[in-house]
Amino acid sequence: MRTMRAVCAMCCILIAAQKAYCGRLHVVPMPKQAKSLKHDAPMHGAVIVLGSEATTQDRIGAEQINRRLTDLGGQPLPVVAAEKTSASGTQILLGTPRSNAALDAALRSRKIKVTATNPGPQGYVVDFLFRPDATQILLAGSDNQGALYACSTFRMLLEGRGDEVTAIAARIRDWPDFRHRMCGRKDRVWGRLSMLNRETDDSARVRSWIEEYVEANKRVVDWCLQNKINWISLRSGVATYVEEWNAFGREALRQVADYGRERGVYFEAAATSSIDVGQWTGPDRPEWADEIVHTHGVGYCWSREDEIRKRARLLGEFARDIGASMYYLHAPDTSKGGYELWDERCSLCKARYADHERAKADARVMNLFAEEIRKAAPQCKICAVLVPYGASLDRMAPAEAKKVVAYWREANSRLAKGIYICVREKQRPNMKAFHQAYAGRPVYFYNNPITSRGWMPLMATSPRFAKTGFFGRPNDMYFLGVQAEDERTWRALVNNYGWNVSAPGAAWQRPFVYNPIVDTSGPRQVTHGVLRDICRNVYGPKIGPLVAEAETKMVAWNFLADPVAISNRMQDRLGVRRARAPGGQEAIRWEVASIPLLLEVCRDGSLAAAKLLEKAWNMAAEGEVSLTDEAQQQLESVYSYALACRTLSSAMYAEAAAGTAAAEGNLDRCRMLAAAGLASIDRHQAAVCALLHEIGERRFFWDARHVAERTEERREPLERLLELGSGSVVEDVDTPENLATSLVVFDDTAPGLRFRSSGNGDVGLTTEITRRGSAAGIEFTRPDHAWDGCSFSFDPMDISEWVKRKGHLRLYVNSAGPVGYQEMTFWMKLQRQDGTDARWKWVSIHRNMTREHEGFIIIDGIPATWQLLDIPLEQLCAEPDVLLTGFHINFCRVPPHGVVLDDIYITGDQPTVQEKIAVGG
Repeated sequence: MRTMRAVCAMCCILIAAQKAYCGRLHVVPMPKQAKSLKHDAPMHGAVIVLGSEATTQDRIGAEQINRRLTDLGGQPLPVVAAEKTSASGTQILLGTPRSNAALDAALRSRKIKVTATNPGPQGYVVDFLFRPDATQILLAGSDNQGALYACSTFRMLLEGRGDEVTAIAARIRDWPDFRHRMCGRKDRVWGRLSMLNRETDDSARVRSWIEEYVEANKRVVDWCLQNKINWISLRSGVATYVEEWNAFGREALRQVADYGRERGVYFEAAATSSIDVGQWTGPDRPEWADEIVHTHGVGYCWSREDEIRKRARLLGEFARDIGASMYYLHAPDTSKGGYELWDERCSLCKARYADHERAKADARVMNLFAEEIRKAAPQCKICAVLVPYGASLDRMAPAEAKKVVAYWREANSRLAKGIYICVREKQRPNMKAFHQAYAGRPVYFYNNPITSRGWMPLMATSPRFAKTGFFGRPNDMYFLGVQAEDERTWRALVNNYGWNVSAPGAAWQRPFVYNPIVDTSGPRQVTHGVLRDICRNVYGPKIGPLVAEAETKMVAWNFLADPVAISNRMQDRLGVRRARAPGGQEAIRWEVASIPLLLEVCRDGSLAAAKLLEKAWNMAAEGEVSLTDEAQQQLESVYSYALACRTLSSAMYAEAAAGTAAAEGNLDRCRMLAAAGLASIDRHQAAVCALLHEIGERRFFWDARHVAERTEERREPLERLLELGSGSVVEDVDTPENLATSLVVFDDTAPGLRFRSSGNGDVGLTTEITRRGSAAGIEFTRPDHAWDGCSFSFDPMDISEWVKRKGHLRLYVNSAGPVGYQEMTFWMKLQRQDGTDARWKWVSIHRNMTREHEGFIIIDGIPATWQLLDIPLEQLCAEPDVLLTGFHINFCRVPPHGVVLDDIYITGDQPTVQEKIAVGG
């Protein structure tokens, strides 16, 4: 009973403290212990007091405070030594107990314990002591970094009130859960590095580019320090092709890394492919390169250790030259042919390593890379990404799960001490099993809970799942792998839950699904708590809440680019169950119903967000509020993003809803929606272009040309829908005479007909959705991505005479609705007369495909339903004497419906005709 009362009392204290915190304080990341005090401290007349042993970090902290005061319209404070200050007025005592004796004395007088272990590494204390004649503000760190973080927190307590800057008084004690917190970087001046690497002479132009790059990224480092982010990943190919980096590019990166190291912000060199043995594009390709495993354009081998060391030395030299503090080494990343292509390894590897010795081989390669990199860059930590790096044991058969755990344990026993091991986000039991298998080894928690496809939303609340990967080991590393357009708000939100995994809103990782409604609009502890505090710190108390609310209303731009992929993850939210039925008709009906609904949510959210941001924009433009240059640029980016989403989502909703209306026979509604969609394109696109013209020379992702191109893509289908509203449409069709003399390739009565569906798409017969009802079709019930494995085959059919007579392959393509577009790649399966395989070119149907592909026949601009494709056989098949044995679809993406291929046949060289076809006919 006594224990229960104590627990209840503690809960009451925490609730009360949280209420006090939320009412007055806006510190992010949210501190472990925080209490708002009644009094505030005006900064007029205050001084910053450093100790006689002041460190570089103490001086940087003082500089950061003065920058914030200036941003708020105040004056920078004098920075004085402790022995030169008076006992009256407002004193900001800054540093550690070791670097500042006056701070140490003040801490002791208040009985505030600050040691190297309490609060601990990176930990800090902020406290205010009010006396009649003096005010002391204590900013104390357990170490130098903690002192810097005390200053970062104090910056967030400063508020501009008219002509005065005041500090909100608080008592804070804080420390991180993950001591290593990393975010990826979107580099707005990345082009400068590309140009630097093409230069050969040290010129004034090169020096100016280096200076521009360094100064821009110093601001990135400062922002990371202010928000307690202490690692930045240099991704985007930086560490993949290290041979291409000359001395100028390396110098630019090194200057930024040196600047960051003084501030406790470190850099990681990383690439998706690292532990390769070669990336050959020219005549220097060795003969043995054809024998080894290849994926993602690079070669891998477990046995050619001289080549492994040679490659590792290049990486080590690169890490040394740019000042990287970690190298992220990725094993071959593919599931084809077994883990890491292990089953396809070369004969040398098979002779050296038995089938069951993959862990031994992987650990050996990683150890070699680590050894060589550390020779050149001893300061460099190493992260190993071994497959499987996703702890999905609950989705495996028991035997497979047992095999994976055994691999983890053996790899752990063989990897060199101190090498980090990478794991992707999964549910808690799976993460626990991974940590147990790699016991004693630091873990690199690569948390990417947004979506497996790496889409970048404006904002999502899924960083709250960070605690799923935290096991009380502070030296583990926390990395969130998805970048967002509003990158600074996103980074701060991510870091909030890396620093404090139990901050309000924290939750366990749920079964993997990205829900674009839930993950942007809740829970309220995130959207109306942490997110608002972040935006308040960036934009101030007037604009910040407007931006925060806007960010909770916008769905990812990429959802608009491919709505089917996300809609297939939205079943529970929509209350619709996707039934499996023969032919997949239930699935198609589900998608037809859900996509307009999701697009309507996206449209309404974007409209509301644009309205909120327009208000914020006008407040800044009219001088009602004052923004820093960086806050102004960030607002420009977010506002242009909102207008772009509003523009495209309005058009796409009109297209989807009008298409559904036409399919239901409601042509009046179809015509009305299509007309409204076309009007919205003109109105909204003009607003985007006007804003971006006002912004001027600064370029963002949402530039006018990009928005115009993406929106214009929607004009043609809307115009076609407007035409469909008249009740009929003109289409190319084959004549009855041609059909009567054609060779039918696919028919539901074809002898030996067989289906295979090993990919992400399903293939099957359908008789409900056909062009003319004369033959069966092929339908994909999961059409977002269907890779390698959707096909049908039949007994060999001799087409030699048709090839010699210059016949044509003809087929109808339909996206299971009145209007859509196709992206699909297919090929026919051929045999020579002697039974050996023969192949013809791939046929690639793409919307707005502009570039040629060797070995492909590109069919571009398929705009709508029931397109008749006509392809001369002489373009497809170079060999005349062949047998046709099947049809294979390698890739298919056809939002928002499945695809049906109907009436596949070979005919002579006769022309087609045009007919006016009734809608739904």
